Amino acid sequence: MKKYYATDGGISTKEIVRETDSSVWTPSRWEGKGERREAKVSTYSAYFDTFDEAFAWVLKRANARLEKAERQVGYAKEQLKKVKGFRDNAEN
Repeated sequence: MKKYYATDGGISTKEIVRETDSSVWTPSRWEGKGERREAKVSTYSAYFDTFDEAFAWVLKRANARLEKAERQVGYAKEQLKKVKGFRDNAEN
């Protein structure tokens, strides 16, 4: 069976040998022998039955990264404003 494999870098299909609620097994890349177990959902990737599910997951992560970056820019602007207000207290 095939599943959609989603990462921040894109969506591809992977052949799945077997699966449970939390794991999938893919054919081993080493000499075609054995299987490799992977979590269905991990920190940086996930497996899905449909392209739409995979796309929604990637889109949600991209939006979250953008929101985080916007918060960081706001914080950096506040810090810059504070720094521009620094004065040499020794002159007083």
